[in-house]
Amino acid sequence: MIAGTPVMLGPQTVITGAPARGAIAHIRGVLTADGALLAQSITVDAPAAASTRTPAPTALATATSPPVPTITPLPPGTVVNINGVIENITITNNVTIIVVKSIT
Repeated sequence: MIAGTPVMLGPQTVITGAPARGAIAHIRGVLTADGALLAQSITVDAPAAASTRTPAPTALATATSPPVPTITPLPPGTVVNINGVIENITITNNVTIIVVKSIT
């Protein structure tokens, strides 16, 4: 599941790379009529090495309400590309669950 969208794997789904926490997942798939994403390919890039630099301080934003996004459903058959950081991996009863929270 990615950002609330179920992701299904089919017999044609190609997976490359090893899922690991902090790695970047690239998912390409087609939306199905029920709103799920049928993955055509999943590529996992190795996690980036941790930086040893100290980040520069950032200015705090003023308190304003963010704009409310509007959601326009995509039609079935639309090809979708999703890139995000793997936050968690669990295996239960031979089912692997990979959680991708922050989408880039």
